[in-house]
Amino acid sequence: MYLAHDPLGNSETQVVEFDPALLAEAARRGIIFIAVDADGDRQIVDAAEVEPPTGEAGSLTLVQPVYVDDRMEAVLDVFDALAALMLPEAAPLAAAAIPTAQQRDPSEVFAEKLAALRSITKAGDSR
Repeated sequence: MYLAHDPLGNSETQVVEFDPALLAEAARRGIIFIAVDADGDRQIVDAAEVEPPTGEAGSLTLVQPVYVDDRMEAVLDVFDALAALMLPEAAPLAAAAIPTAQQRDPSEVFAEKLAALRSITKAGDSR
């Protein structure tokens, strides 16, 4: 099996179509091709080394950018809330970015953001 890895999009997709010109163009644009053997060992290969699929159909995305973005946003929210608790002098800066943060108890904001982060990381269908 061969995977096409997009380092900018942080995703991998199984190669299910075999078009040497398309593969070469993808490589020129920065896509990295990975051969996966029967044991699951992975090795980077040149686009010219990719062979036609052997009947394994489907596409597999290991990490979607939205998945990462949602989690990073939740992590940053937790750190912002923690900073408001530990560094009260930084609260006016955070309040400028989030106007409602100034009106609420920083402990409540922290607990809410931490619960939101836990909810995201424990969501079964997003893994």
